[in-house]
Amino acid sequence: SSNKRIAELKREGKMKIVTVGAVESGKMHFVAYLGGSPYQDAMSVILLTFDYQTEYKGKDIFIKLWDTSGNIDFERLRPLSYSNADACLVFFSIFSPESFENARNKWIPEAKHYCPDVPAIFVGSNYKSWSKKSDGLQPIPKVMIEELKRDTGAAGYFEFDVSDENSAKKVIEDMWDICLLQDSNDCIVI
Repeated sequence: SSNKRIAELKREGKMKIVTVGAVESGKMHFVAYLGGSPYQDAMSVILLTFDYQTEYKGKDIFIKLWDTSGNIDFERLRPLSYSNADACLVFFSIFSPESFENARNKWIPEAKHYCPDVPAIFVGSNYKSWSKKSDGLQPIPKVMIEELKRDTGAAGYFEFDVSDENSAKKVIEDMWDICLLQDSNDCIVI
């Protein structure tokens, strides 16, 4: 049951997080800030796993982070990473309508299918693609993000600043709070 798992999280301070999102969602910056190896070629990485440890509210927190590839070539392998997940972070760029729609139409349904009983929180990054013309792009309106959160039953939404290492730690801390306070089975971190 979710109450039993929440009690374990509080006692042990350990959590498995799966991150999903398109290549240009800012997810790679988040992973790099938390200690994951930066990829030379993001399209060829299937799965990156690493440990992250921090102290929060006087307690040591140990996170096993599983960063999955958004590459279509790995669609059949990625579901294996969801096993025993405690949270699923779904990333999108607030400057990319395509990334936002992928979060809605691909990543959320996939996460809910493979780990329906874990928490869901959206992570919107300020990543701007340098490979595409990004000058003058306006961020996705907050009202649309709130609608997506409400429509999907996500437990929260956090913004991640790709230029600030502390922003990654703040996402982890806020996610931790939500997961420990969640008293139902529908907290998926997106």
